[in-house]
Amino acid sequence: MIGKCEDLFDFIAGELAKFVATEGEDMQILAGTQRELGFTFSFPVKQSSIAVRAPFLFI
Repeated sequence: MIGKCEDLFDFIAGELAKFVATEGEDMQILAGTQRELGFTFSFPVKQSSIAVRAPFLFI
């Protein structure tokens, strides 16, 4: 995939907004607090030691 990082983060934000909009009443956060959120990016790597790793290239 090739594209701008802004497009990726706009997509992620839009999907999160859709998810939050469909949550039930029991999942709403308390007034005066912020929603906590975490996410990771995963990709396959070949790790030959604790400090050396290289991404796999798919062609």
